[in-house]
Amino acid sequence: MTLRDRAWLLISLCCLGAGGIAELVPPPEDSARLEAIPMRGTGFSGQDLTMTESMRAGLKGARLLQRRYSFRGRPFLVTVLDGSGNRAAVHDPTYCLRGDGATVVNLGTVELANGTARRMRVETDQGTSEALLWFSSPESQFRSFPRYWAMTAWRRLTLGNGGNEPLLVTVETAVEPGVEADWTASARDWFPQLGL
Repeated sequence: MTLRDRAWLLISLCCLGAGGIAELVPPPEDSARLEAIPMRGTGFSGQDLTMTESMRAGLKGARLLQRRYSFRGRPFLVTVLDGSGNRAAVHDPTYCLRGDGATVVNLGTVELANGTARRMRVETDQGTSEALLWFSSPESQFRSFPRYWAMTAWRRLTLGNGGNEPLLVTVETAVEPGVEADWTASARDWFPQLGL
């Protein structure tokens, strides 16, 4: 084995060791972010929803906030997932929706205060809804799962010192034929009040 090969082997072993340590020592959770999401504010009010046992079992350490809100008289379902306790619980919800038989149509993006959200239509036997999906951190809002994975990997490698854990946010509302949700007003007037 040449000196160069030994150097690469040593670097590889160090990287594997650092990655293993990072996975064994989870970064600290920032539970205050979920708890800080208000129940009421200007133009909106909310109500916590009860999680089923199967939902709790699937989280395995991740934290979930699920609320039904009314914003300017329109009902919304807001789901916020903090994966700092279990990154594997954070995945693209369209996989589950499609697995349950729903049709998911991507409708583009919606501008948020510090980034963008993915807009989609979900069609099931029970009806049609529209949803926005994004990741929220104090620094930015984005819709990219690879960016989330990169940020959380860096956070774990730095033992929690590499920034805040982004939260996965989904906001959903039922749609009537010919009536569209005003996502622009929600993004401008409501989401900043929620801190998302």
